[in-house]
Amino acid sequence: MFERLFNHPLHVWRQATLVFESGWSLPALCVAVALALAVVAFTLTRLQLSLRRRVLVGVLQGIALTGLLFMLWRPALQVEQLRNGENTVAWLLDGSRSMDTLDVDGQPRREAMLDALDDPSLFDTARFEHRFHAIGRIEGDSADPLDEPAVLPADREGSALPSGIDSLLTDVDGRGLAAVVLAGDGASTEPAPDAAWWNALAGAGVPVHTIGVGRSERVDDIELADVTLPERTPVGGTVAARVTIAHPPGAPAVRLRIERGATLLHVEDIALDPDAERTRHVARFVSDEPGLADLRFSLSGDEPDRHPANDVQHRLLQVDEQRRRVLYVEGEPRWEFKFLRRAVHADPQLEVVSLLRTSANKFYRQGVRDADELADGFPRDREELFAYDAVVIGSLSAAELDLDQQAALRDFVSVRGGSLLMLAGRSGLADGGWARSAVAPALPVTLDTGLDAETFRRERTALFPTRQGLRREWLSLAEPDTGEPERTNDASRSAWSGLPEVADRQSVGRPKPGAVVLLEMDDGEPAWVTQRYGLGSSHVFGTSGTWRWQMSLPVEDRRHERFWSNVLAMLVAERPDRLRIDVPMAVMRDGSAQTAVVTARDERFEMLGADALSVIAIAPDGERTPIRPSVDADAPGRFLVSVPADADGPWALEVSAASPGESPASVPTTATARWLVEADTAEDFDRLQHRDLLERIADVSGGSYLPLERIDELPALLARDNAADTRQARLPLWNMPALFLLILLAKGGEWIARLRWRRL
Repeated sequence: MFERLFNHPLHVWRQATLVFESGWSLPALCVAVALALAVVAFTLTRLQLSLRRRVLVGVLQGIALTGLLFMLWRPALQVEQLRNGENTVAWLLDGSRSMDTLDVDGQPRREAMLDALDDPSLFDTARFEHRFHAIGRIEGDSADPLDEPAVLPADREGSALPSGIDSLLTDVDGRGLAAVVLAGDGASTEPAPDAAWWNALAGAGVPVHTIGVGRSERVDDIELADVTLPERTPVGGTVAARVTIAHPPGAPAVRLRIERGATLLHVEDIALDPDAERTRHVARFVSDEPGLADLRFSLSGDEPDRHPANDVQHRLLQVDEQRRRVLYVEGEPRWEFKFLRRAVHADPQLEVVSLLRTSANKFYRQGVRDADELADGFPRDREELFAYDAVVIGSLSAAELDLDQQAALRDFVSVRGGSLLMLAGRSGLADGGWARSAVAPALPVTLDTGLDAETFRRERTALFPTRQGLRREWLSLAEPDTGEPERTNDASRSAWSGLPEVADRQSVGRPKPGAVVLLEMDDGEPAWVTQRYGLGSSHVFGTSGTWRWQMSLPVEDRRHERFWSNVLAMLVAERPDRLRIDVPMAVMRDGSAQTAVVTARDERFEMLGADALSVIAIAPDGERTPIRPSVDADAPGRFLVSVPADADGPWALEVSAASPGESPASVPTTATARWLVEADTAEDFDRLQHRDLLERIADVSGGSYLPLERIDELPALLARDNAADTRQARLPLWNMPALFLLILLAKGGEWIARLRWRRL
């Protein structure tokens, strides 16, 4: 109706500027209207009419004269008009395997999308040239041209969505690109776009309108979305596998199976969270025999699953006999030393090397590998100290270490990235003079600096985890039978509240800014404080009396053993290796190459150069290919290694590093990272419409998002939001039906009024 009355649609009026083709200005029009109204008023004074009738006639005549004068000024709308036939709309259509999902009124997404695109009214051929493309793989064919939507190939192996958009944000056959229309479920089999890609999309100036196809919420599919586990574990060690299960709310329980070949390692039933769409669970199993384990994680339930392909995940786990080494130094024989060693004696992941001072210049060694290890007491050079993964200092005075040893212990944390735990004791913490040592900057607390500090007391106290402590899995003393956070916290709080009091206590001082209190005593004084320092972390524990737990609890209660096993496992897990390889994906489901990040250090943990590295990629068939690493420009000391992944199966990256000055006969340090390649399986997972991604693409580029059922609104969006080449045009308004109707109504109203007054 608006367009019929005013010649043009409302959105054209909003974007246009009103001009007069007569050359006369708007002020001149106002003056002419004022003169016309003055003449009308003068003529009305000579008529024998009442004041009310004069005003009515004057208003109606004024409206008619104003309309006539407005038409004489020849009004027009000045607009930017498209150059017809000189602009292109690029359509990017998704024909990947996820588009075969049956969730659009019983139709596959691909079929429903093509049915909607069969409407000719969607394509304004008078304004735009329409070109069609199919989303392809990550390689150069990420946007394959199509003659028409109907020939969209089905079951494409991948959908490189960001790359496909990149390939279209240019001129198409010399024609200006007015807009891009992306139609699909938003699933992409290439890595998520980074900030640079989003900035480039915003700066391109071409709106991307997105058409969402499929459901954005899970209805009838249970999926094993992710599995996270450590890269390696010792033989007999307990492996904590964190599984993420995606499911609709209210889904029934499922059974998780973990298998290594024909061997069943673990099976359990998992109750899914009825109020959430994802359930996270920790499944624990024991690594059986050494070697590279290809683990199969699978879900099953009482009801058949519509997409069984996403119920299975494979992961690689290296099972070896390597154990993490902890150096435990005590300044005097005491119960905590005995019970701590006993608590972790059977742990296959830990190797505790202890150094007990029995008298002046005499130490008792346990757990050493040879007669030379710690023969002179505490390590005197950095290389020897840096060979350990964590250090525990008990009731040992700081004066027992010289300045070089203290500096090496501080650098063990900041440079080597190891973990340091300071225990309470008569010669520990402030009472041992550690506040005045070179180690003090690395500690998470500010200790009492007094020479006569006496903060150690043989007073019993209970320990309780703080809110931050309950979030640390290694501080949970509950039986490890569930991975649900709420239930785990409740069970951990209950396990701590039932513990006996510890035998002694010591003030740990004032926590530094950035430090975190994880345990408290019954009077609220901090008991366990930790902080990051350099590459590593430091901890203080304000008691040496946890041995009372073991003495007071039933023999079958293993909370004391669990506490110290968890603590030492946490300490050794945080330290970095001399040679570290980080791979972004444990399983490559699509893509052409895996880009690993390598960090290499010598025995003193100083960065090595690229010349010291030997990098070899090992294919699933055993073929070894040397690769030259490139320097990471964003992080000095790191190297990037790109490994082509052109075959399915387990891949490995083997990196060897020789420190400068080492003997050619010495064995270089070697590290290996492994991952699986399962090409063309990415489309089996997360088969929902990724509406958030589609909406963000549209918002950042200046386009709009539409669900498939509202695709008929697309032509108006393309006409309004585009980057097409335009020209200046003037659209005449003097012949608007609204003007003629206005004049007709004004004069007709005056005629009817005069007729009723009988004063024609």
